[in-house]
Amino acid sequence: MLRNCQPRLATATALAALSIAACSSLEPRPDLPVATAVPVSTGSALDRVIGDAEDRHPGQSGFRLVREGPEAFAIRSRTALAAGRSLDVQTYIWHNDATGSYLAVRVLEAADRGVKVRLLVDDMDARAKNYGFAALDAHPNIEVRMFNPLESRSGVLRPLFEAMGSAQRVNRRMHNKTWIADNRIAIVGGRNLGDEYFGASEEVNFTDLDFAMVGPIVRDASASCDRYWNSPLAYPMSILAPEAVSPQALQTLRDRIAAQLGKGGESRFVEELRQNDAVQRLVEGDWPMVWAANYRFVSDDPMKALGKGGGIAGSEVLALLGPV
Repeated sequence: MLRNCQPRLATATALAALSIAACSSLEPRPDLPVATAVPVSTGSALDRVIGDAEDRHPGQSGFRLVREGPEAFAIRSRTALAAGRSLDVQTYIWHNDATGSYLAVRVLEAADRGVKVRLLVDDMDARAKNYGFAALDAHPNIEVRMFNPLESRSGVLRPLFEAMGSAQRVNRRMHNKTWIADNRIAIVGGRNLGDEYFGASEEVNFTDLDFAMVGPIVRDASASCDRYWNSPLAYPMSILAPEAVSPQALQTLRDRIAAQLGKGGESRFVEELRQNDAVQRLVEGDWPMVWAANYRFVSDDPMKALGKGGGIAGSEVLALLGPV
């Protein structure tokens, strides 16, 4: 009798799972006003330093290949400290470890000064940190959006069922990594935000590369960032988790980060930053770049996440790199 019931139970469970999956599709995002990067000006420290360099190289952009993790971290930290108008960040992963928390502090300090901050994070990893990103969104000068989010914001089973019903969409993620300050300097490349990407992990570290860029190409990077920010797949945290976006949550986040960094403020990584030659050259303003007029900034269409197009035909990046 029990053996005869097992197939029926399995069938009922499967049907229930499929039913839940069918009901777990992401609701279309409401229409939102189109937003664009804050234009360049002349009022910030970055305007003065980088603007002078641009004037000396008309029609060109400057490039620096950033190999070392500590230098990559220091550039992001110092540009956030120097920003006077805007900070636009795209990333696939933002850990809440030491370096990730340091950068969160720099972002909050910039926002406290009146800098307009936009954070666009892929939702695959960020969903587990929903509380932190929602807390940042509570700041009046910070907007946080999740790219291609899961509808469920907590739990384990619902996202699995959601993935069953929307496998093609859920499996396509945003791996763009962009850090743009005042529309004057951009850092793009392979590094996410976290200890193992900056050479700060005690266990394992990744070898990545970034390009630090100044000049007109930064405005190209900002245009790409705008395209992703305004995509129907970029959902504001205020829509995804409105109950978690509150001043109380923001204060709790500030307190948690302060306690975390208070314990590890004199870490090995902090000491390495003090001794790192590339970082010291950056601090002293000795930061050579290669200037060129022949360049092109390319990124894929954010709507590729919906499965439109495949291979070279569906990717601007692959089409550029592939055979003619």
